[in-house]
Amino acid sequence: MKNQMSINSTGFDDMLRTLKKKTGASYAQVIKGATGSILENTARNTKKSSAKILKEAVEESLSTRFVSSVGDKIRKAKDGSLIFKENGSAAGRWIRVRRSYKLGAVGAKNPAGRFIDKDVQKRINKALGQLRKLQAKIIKYKKSKLASSQGSWLEIMRKLRIPVKVTRGLGAAMKVKIGSKHSKAVSGKLFKTKYTAEIIVRSRSESALNPKGGGIFAFQKAFNGQAKAFATAASKDLEGYVKQFATRNGFSVKK
Repeated sequence: MKNQMSINSTGFDDMLRTLKKKTGASYAQVIKGATGSILENTARNTKKSSAKILKEAVEESLSTRFVSSVGDKIRKAKDGSLIFKENGSAAGRWIRVRRSYKLGAVGAKNPAGRFIDKDVQKRINKALGQLRKLQAKIIKYKKSKLASSQGSWLEIMRKLRIPVKVTRGLGAAMKVKIGSKHSKAVSGKLFKTKYTAEIIVRSRSESALNPKGGGIFAFQKAFNGQAKAFATAASKDLEGYVKQFATRNGFSVKK
C-alpha cells in the first residue's frame, strides 16, 4: 500500500539486545535512549510549511469569502482586481475599487479611475481595514503553529520523559506551543517488567503521522536508519558505537 510503513524490527531488536549486553543500563533505559534518537530524527525530517506559503494561502482564502461587520463584501475578481459589494445592493452590483488586489485605503478617486461616493468610500475603507486586521490575526496565529508537525514528536518525547539531546534543526519545533487538544491526541508510554520493556507511540493528530506532512515516513526512515547504523557498526566498529550510545545517554560501558 502507498502509505504503509516497512520497518526493520529484527535489526532493531538485535541492536537493543547488544546495547543492553554491553552497557550497564537496563533494557528500559536502552529502549528509551534508542527511542529518543529515533523521535528526534523523525521530528527533524518531518515537513513543515513555510511562512510564505502560509501567508499566500490565508490571503487567497479571505479574498474569496470576506464579509465585513456590516455585511459588505470584498473580493478578488477573476482578472485580479479588487471589487466591493455593499450590503443590500442589487445582485451583481460590484464596484471595481482598484485594478490589483491591494488592501490599502482608497481615496475619493479610486485607483480604478472612478470617483466614489463619500459614504461608499467610508464603507470600503472600513471593510478593507477589517480585512487587513483579520488577515494579520490569522497569519500570526498560523505562524505560531508552523512547526506543530515537528512539535508533535517532541511532545511524545516529553510524555516519555526523554530529553532532546541534539537541538539542531529543531529550534522552531521546540518553541511551538502545543495546545491541550493537540497534546491529548499524541501519546508515548513505556511498559516494563523485570525482564522486558516496550514503548508504544500513538497519534490521532494529523500534524505528525499523516502522509502529507511526511511524518510517518520520517519515522520509518529514522527507525530503519538506527537499525542500519548499528548493523554497519557491528561489522566495523561495534565498540565505538556502543561507547557513543552510552556517552549520549549517560550509561557506562562494560569492560
